[in-house]
Amino acid sequence: MNLLGTIVNVIAIIIGTLLGVKLSHRVNQTYTKAIMRVLGIVTIILGVQMLMMFRGVFSPIASVILGGIIGQLLHIDKKISSVVGRFSNSNRGGKGFIAASVLFCVGPMSIIGSLEDGLRGNPSILLTKSGLDGVSSVVLGATFGIGVIFAALSVLALQGSITVLSSYAINFLTDSVIRDLTATGGVLVLVIAANLLGIEKIKAENLLPSLLLVVFFSVFLT
Repeated sequence: MNLLGTIVNVIAIIIGTLLGVKLSHRVNQTYTKAIMRVLGIVTIILGVQMLMMFRGVFSPIASVILGGIIGQLLHIDKKISSVVGRFSNSNRGGKGFIAASVLFCVGPMSIIGSLEDGLRGNPSILLTKSGLDGVSSVVLGATFGIGVIFAALSVLALQGSITVLSSYAINFLTDSVIRDLTATGGVLVLVIAANLLGIEKIKAENLLPSLLLVVFFSVFLT
């Protein structure tokens, strides 16, 4: 099984946090934004590559539309935000750990990247996420201190579990299902890229149900 993406992600968080703690008085927001935009461009390339994997247009399009409606009705984005809010009054180190864990783990990129790594042995999404998390860790480390570094354990547990489980699931999923799942994930990755570049603010969290729906559509309706 391939855990390269998750391992690099963990290392990026550790290094980023240590740099943030060390350079807490010198972190330049201008440079941080510039790096984020470069990573946004890289994310667009990844999203397009994934989108081109589709077997047919029905499953990915229907999944994203219906999944977005379900996510909006369930207010997934607000539920995620409330998780962070519950810990807003915790101590500085604990707050940093919680904020970083939520930021690094609950996003679509974490789930899609882990699935892609496990199903196709392709860590490219998680490697891009590692860059994003590394930059974020510098900022969070400068703000909250060394407690942020323990969020690496949260990433290892979540992404590692998804990658390992999906690597076994490949025995039960046909190539067409995997291709449709990858294409649908590509749509979510493009949404994330748009957010990173400031093109459009779309709540990518609300599109997460589409990753479950595409498997159903691909197996039973196409």
